[in-house]
Amino acid sequence: MTAPARAGVLAGRTVRTRTVSGPRPAGLGGARGGAVAFLASGSFYGAAVMWGGADPDAVAVAKAGAALLATWSFFVAGFVALARRPGSMLGALMLTSGAVGTLNSLTYVNHPVAYAIGNLASPLFILLWLHIAISFPEERGRAGPARRVLLYAGYFVIVPIVTVAQVLVEPAHYGCDTCPPSGVFAAGYVVARPYQLTVIAVFTVTCALVLMALCLRWYRASPPRRHVLLPMLPATVSAFTLAAAGWVGTAVDRPEVATAVLVADFGAYAASALWPVGFLVSLARARLHRSVVADLALSLDAPLRPAQVQQALADALRDPTLRLLLRPPDHERFVDVTGRPAGLPTAAEQHAVTLLEGGAGHVVALVHDPALDEDPRLIRAAATTVLMAIENERLNAKVMAQLAEVQGSRSRIVEAMDAGRRRIERDLHDGAQQRLVNLALMLRLARSRLEDGHRARPVVDEAVSEAEAAIEELRELARGIHPAILTDAGLGPALESLAERARLPVKVLALPGRRLPPTVESAVYFVASEAIANAAKHARANEVTVAVDEEGGLLRLVVSDDGIGGADPHGPGLRGLSDRIAAAGGRLSVTSSLSHGTRITGEIPLTWG
Repeated sequence: MTAPARAGVLAGRTVRTRTVSGPRPAGLGGARGGAVAFLASGSFYGAAVMWGGADPDAVAVAKAGAALLATWSFFVAGFVALARRPGSMLGALMLTSGAVGTLNSLTYVNHPVAYAIGNLASPLFILLWLHIAISFPEERGRAGPARRVLLYAGYFVIVPIVTVAQVLVEPAHYGCDTCPPSGVFAAGYVVARPYQLTVIAVFTVTCALVLMALCLRWYRASPPRRHVLLPMLPATVSAFTLAAAGWVGTAVDRPEVATAVLVADFGAYAASALWPVGFLVSLARARLHRSVVADLALSLDAPLRPAQVQQALADALRDPTLRLLLRPPDHERFVDVTGRPAGLPTAAEQHAVTLLEGGAGHVVALVHDPALDEDPRLIRAAATTVLMAIENERLNAKVMAQLAEVQGSRSRIVEAMDAGRRRIERDLHDGAQQRLVNLALMLRLARSRLEDGHRARPVVDEAVSEAEAAIEELRELARGIHPAILTDAGLGPALESLAERARLPVKVLALPGRRLPPTVESAVYFVASEAIANAAKHARANEVTVAVDEEGGLLRLVVSDDGIGGADPHGPGLRGLSDRIAAAGGRLSVTSSLSHGTRITGEIPLTWG
């Protein structure tokens, strides 16, 4: 189990602490609010168009329908954004855009004040969309210095100009003969024309600056940022281009231009309706993005090295700059995935850092593109994946260390047993066996001094025979404990000697041509010896074959017999042989079927010993 983790984000030198937890479930409030907004805006538009008294024609009704579609799109996107992240500034801006777009329907009401409010809502809707477009995807509606200047210019220059135009200028003076009079300070054409051209120029320049800012932002954007911006970019560029073209066209009093302006207006409405669709597509891609990271977490069935985790996350998050920095317990500095010392990025490097605290005191820093911070669920998924991978690697390293310790202890036990066998064999040879040899020599000497007819001679002859038999049995016992020929001459001669002394025919088909490590020679010899003994005792075999060959750094022992078969690989005898081979770093396999004999294969890597 992974210990609870905490995550924080360093943007420059500012740390925002965040708990890595599951996503907050969205309630039903967003759905209810969306339904109410749909009904309210649709009813408002319908009432304004049908009963506002302006008697609109088919084109006006079609434009109202297009504007209503754009309004609904922003309502949907706004409620989805707020349901996804309560308190989202972008969500609030999109809802405000929908509300302002609804007010635009007042242009169909035959009343001066209502018409002025509705006419002012159109540029304000564009300004709100400008705010959203240049702030996205920052959820808090933040923007860089240059983009903030553009926003201030929009809100504090365009809005006053349009407001003054509504107060001073009669609609008929800038080409709207069917619009109601302003009813305030009506200025003549001499005043109206400059205001119209000023508003057109300001809006056109603003649209051009927005397009330049978007292109520059795309050019400078990192891959993760481009991945987020791409679904909205076509609609944004199209809408602002068509809006600028439409505003410029209103300055030209020609019928063919009026048709082009109408087409541009419809195109701008369509593009503005598609922008929230692009926003929803971006959210769907983000969800798919998170599912890719989740799939990566589920695929951690095998431990991954930190470098592999870093590369897998960089690919999944589409962030080639992503790095993992690790700080082991009781260390003050971070290291990268190669183990080299590394520091956290500075503010000038423009990277975000998510700090993770896992089990056993490990601290992990996930250095990534700041654009990824706009999707906290994605960062949580990535953080969880990193912690799982690091914890898996830590546990795997711990298990491998324990396994190595068990393997080492087993090898030490076998080596100690072999050393004990050699010591016993040496003690028997130098002690009891030597005494028996001396005793036999003394008995032979005594027998040679006795006369042929002496009654003690048969007794001495029997004592000599018993001594010689004891010596032979003792030698056989010593060879069984640890054959001296194995230590002195090596595995090949020892196996040949074993075959000669066996109680049934043994064919040695292949032998190694060099000395091998003592641990390996001892393991192979005793496995072969036990296998031959089992074939003679239990298998009722007529013949046994032994082959030892070396290939590709691997020593292979094969002992086969033609006995009755049916050997139990899990029996105590064969399990002991398996332990012998495993202690030398190898593995043992047994193939035994009834009436087809038994085949024992042991493989040992020669890197051991």
